[in-house]
Amino acid sequence: MLASQYGNVTRFLDTLDEASEYVNDASSDDSVDDSPFGTLSEVKGIGPAALSALLSFSKEEVLVKAAKDLAKALKVHKENQAADESIDDRNDTDSSPFEGLTVVFTGAVPGMSRTAAQAVVKQLGAKATPNTVSKSTGLVVEGEKGGKKANQARDLGIRVITADDFLQIISS
Repeated sequence: MLASQYGNVTRFLDTLDEASEYVNDASSDDSVDDSPFGTLSEVKGIGPAALSALLSFSKEEVLVKAAKDLAKALKVHKENQAADESIDDRNDTDSSPFEGLTVVFTGAVPGMSRTAAQAVVKQLGAKATPNTVSKSTGLVVEGEKGGKKANQARDLGIRVITADDFLQIISS
């Protein structure tokens, strides 16, 4: 819903910056509707709780920085839009290292939930992110306390990378 309202990551991040300034300058009687996110209150599915969460998010410098870093690593596409027609105005023509792969995660990826990690590789072109290793698995990302799936992958001759390698790949 947010992506459809902003059209590209840059516009959303600009609004996030405005919201951060708004939060710092706002008096206690200012409402969420007066904030840079206020126009979202008219969007079906975005209510006061979501608006409040966006403002709270914009207060946290580390989260805003993480969002900006993630935006640099991802291409955002409209639903049903061809993968080569990025909404973002970047001219990246490099293919993703996850393009067309079935990627399995085992163990913890530092600073990221498994769901978030799976979403990242899907945005970067992964075909699927199942929870089990099979002959069709193309890559296994082994995090802290990962073991059985990584060993299974090695036995099958499937490439295994560490969670740190994964984070480095998505940040570059």
